[in-house]
Amino acid sequence: MSQTTYNKEMGHAVEGMMADSSLRVVDSCVSSDSSDLSIGQMVEVDAVKAGRAAVKGATSTTAAFEMWGIIVDSPEYTLDDTSGARQKIKEKTICNVMRKGRIWVKVGGAVVIGNKAAVNSSGKLTAASSASSYGTAGAIDNGRYLTSASSGKLALLELF
Repeated sequence: MSQTTYNKEMGHAVEGMMADSSLRVVDSCVSSDSSDLSIGQMVEVDAVKAGRAAVKGATSTTAAFEMWGIIVDSPEYTLDDTSGARQKIKEKTICNVMRKGRIWVKVGGAVVIGNKAAVNSSGKLTAASSASSYGTAGAIDNGRYLTSASSGKLALLELF
């Protein structure tokens, strides 16, 4: 049966939600980290398994050129029975990673429009300490915030 009705308004943004229909690149990867990955988390390539990038969580020590992308929300990820929230992505599970485009992310520190993106020591997204330095560990050289947000809130991040 085909869909015959559509909503006129978009719903509220959630972490890991693609923001609009702008050009985007999303790759299917495998989670290789022994600790669970989260939707909206920046990841780096750990290895190649069965022809796919195997990714793990990025941190402030990850080289800028190794930042791979942000895990995208998907209806394929199961819901927690008690909270209704998406569960963590387990080891050796397929996950979708946005490498280019606009995505909603929860920030671990206050950001303002135009800030360069970075990952802190806890693996949370935040603003880079310098907008002009490139290639610095923890920096996401191709990431800029398009909205302002306080710590723990959603911000729109563009990967270009």
